[in-house]
Amino acid sequence: MFKRCRKYILAIISITFLFTQHTLAEEKGIDVDLSKELTIDVCVDIALKNHPTLKAADASFDASKSQVWESRSAYFPQINISTGYSENYSTSTTLRKDTVTEAFSTTMSVNQKIYDFERTGSAVDSAKANRDAAEKEREKARDDIIVKVKEAYFGLLQSHRMVGVNEVTVNQAKAHLRRAKAFFEVGTRPKFDVTQAEVELNNANLNLQKAQHALQIAKITLSNSMGLPPNLDIKIKDVTYSEKLYPSIEDAIAESFKTRPEIRQIDARIDGARAGVRGAIAGFLPIISANGSYTWQDGDAITKDYPVVGTDTKTPLENYWGWGITATLPLFEGFLTTAKVSTARANLMSLRYQKDNLQQNVRLEVQQAYLNLDDAKKRISVMESNLQKAKENFAIAEGRYNAGVSSLIEVTDAQTALTTAEKDYTQAFYDYHIAAARLDKALGR
Repeated sequence: MFKRCRKYILAIISITFLFTQHTLAEEKGIDVDLSKELTIDVCVDIALKNHPTLKAADASFDASKSQVWESRSAYFPQINISTGYSENYSTSTTLRKDTVTEAFSTTMSVNQKIYDFERTGSAVDSAKANRDAAEKEREKARDDIIVKVKEAYFGLLQSHRMVGVNEVTVNQAKAHLRRAKAFFEVGTRPKFDVTQAEVELNNANLNLQKAQHALQIAKITLSNSMGLPPNLDIKIKDVTYSEKLYPSIEDAIAESFKTRPEIRQIDARIDGARAGVRGAIAGFLPIISANGSYTWQDGDAITKDYPVVGTDTKTPLENYWGWGITATLPLFEGFLTTAKVSTARANLMSLRYQKDNLQQNVRLEVQQAYLNLDDAKKRISVMESNLQKAKENFAIAEGRYNAGVSSLIEVTDAQTALTTAEKDYTQAFYDYHIAAARLDKALGR
């Protein structure tokens, strides 16, 4: 008997194993050729393929798709199989007979839900809405990564240019110091000019050191935004100024309400909450289901008669089956269903208010990005004019100093004004590109 039991158990395990699948996923690295200058599009593409935040969003989306199938499973029949060995003993004190039942049985049961008054339907709708919300969350993560890469990209370009500006300033300060020493040695300039030139050079070296430090931080920031190790030497291409065209601010706000993934995400969550209300209300209604089972038995019922020895009766066990239809109606659950309905409705109202708040935040974000872009565009025009004038003033001051008709302070002041003008123009130039990237993100582009 036990050998047959083991045989059946091994058969059940084998059947179960055939229906079990294991999926293995391999993470693939991204090869990046850092010997070439990377464009902004290439940097964005690397980030979208390699950033762990987007990979996590992809995994969450895959999980939400599986949850849709999980909720749909209630539409299909539930088939179970069970097997086991048992021995039962019973004694009749009146007839002085003992009955021993030794049986190995296998039962297959089927349960099919016929109608549950939208419990399953609302669960499926809710799961679909959660899947759509996860998809929009993935789009939002994608937009966030893109704008961070662009900000880091333009920040690195700005840091490179700032280092160049400060290197030029250091070289000019060194030239001023050489001229001041030469003039002092021939007696045409006082010692004060030499000291002033040394102070100018020290300040220029300090500013260059700060710019180089900012450049290293900018490189690390770009690597991080791309999902790459921080110790990589990334070379990127500079950009040119080209004014981008955008709709009016009111049209831009209307566009953002239609395209922003956050708004489409909360719309999906509202749809899911509506389905949750329907599902909660369905808790007041019955569930109708059909069920059936078939049992295979291998064993005997042995009846022993004590007064007459050797007259045991052995009766083989027979297979049996059955079916039925069940209707289950919850009559009282301690107000559980009522509380679930109230909770679902409150969650729905909360999401609607969250959408109103989100639209206000999106409107503010679009307006700020729009105004920042306009401000940077105007500053570029002004700073470009200031830079040209500062170059002219510096050339004049150097010429006057070399001709001996002005002091080094005039040259130093002109140099400071030129450096400031170059930094302001660089700041405005890349502020414009960053503002454009943020406006694109605010518009859901």
